Amino acid sequence: MMKMLAPKMRACALVTADTYFTFKKSLRPYLGRMENRTNGFDSVTLPIAHGMDYPVHHF
Repeated sequence: MMKMLAPKMRACALVTADTYFTFKKSLRPYLGRMENRTNGFDSVTLPIAHGMDYPVHHF
């Protein structure tokens, strides 16, 4: 889904994934895309509750 949405996103658009630590295995495809800067995102995981991934679109 992110592959389809990313080209339509404005620069500095935010995407969040809650319960990152709990579902890290099932979120692997999403995280692989968000953590690869060539896909247009800068991502950081915040240690809030069960983890929150916080990517920012930079294109």
